[in-house]
Amino acid sequence: MASNIELLGAIARARGLLPVLLLLPLAADATLDAPLGLRVLIGAAAAYLVGLPLGTMFPRLIRDVSITHPSLVSWVWAANGTASVIGAVLATLVALASGFTALGLAACACYVLAAVRPQTSLRDDHIARAVFAGHHRQT
Repeated sequence: MASNIELLGAIARARGLLPVLLLLPLAADATLDAPLGLRVLIGAAAAYLVGLPLGTMFPRLIRDVSITHPSLVSWVWAANGTASVIGAVLATLVALASGFTALGLAACACYVLAAVRPQTSLRDDHIARAVFAGHHRQT
């Protein structure tokens, strides 16, 4: 299981995103008549406030895997690429069906779940050996 510090950090990042996700529709409605430059600035600030905390998860995972099992880093990149493609389709469906606030809340939940990921699976010798052995057979 993730360390308590990582878990608390992920929860703190998710909690920090909630006000942005909940206030953004209000800000958008309140600034409909505002000049385009102001609306772009608000959108950029919202993207920064959402993207920065969420964008730290993958680099941390790459760091953790490169320390524990460097040979599995390429597998993490492959899983990230696959999840990105599937996630883009699912995100579109969620946004169309429930709106962008629901999509943001779902993203927060996914990132907290990712932080809670069982890190023992990376350190567990049986799983690591099985994946590593399969990797060597293919090359």
